[in-house]
Amino acid sequence: MSVYLLVHTSKLIQNDEVNVVSASHLTKHALAHSLKSLMEHTPLNKITVKHLVDHCGVNRQTFYYHFQDIYALLGWIYQTEAVESLTEYRSYSTWTDGFHKIFCYIENNKTFCINTSTR
Repeated sequence: MSVYLLVHTSKLIQNDEVNVVSASHLTKHALAHSLKSLMEHTPLNKITVKHLVDHCGVNRQTFYYHFQDIYALLGWIYQTEAVESLTEYRSYSTWTDGFHKIFCYIENNKTFCINTSTR
């Protein structure tokens, strides 16, 4: 797990490394972290934008600047955390490693994945 500290609006210290990151990227990650945190105890279909922005400490306008709705944020989370991590496993010789990686993601994010379902 990485620890993030906002130094300026465009710099981030991650595990003692300085990375240049846009404010938009930080906001998206903060919203994603808040949604995942809320989903530890609440199914997605019970979470509103108001719950999310209150938990994250941003306003609704900020949320809607970055995402159309909660489902768009959910898609962004899966895209950035799961799908993009599989890009190096697209060959015949590495696809099984990609399968293993996605199953590890699901195991490590079990409650989040289960609470994605809107049953």
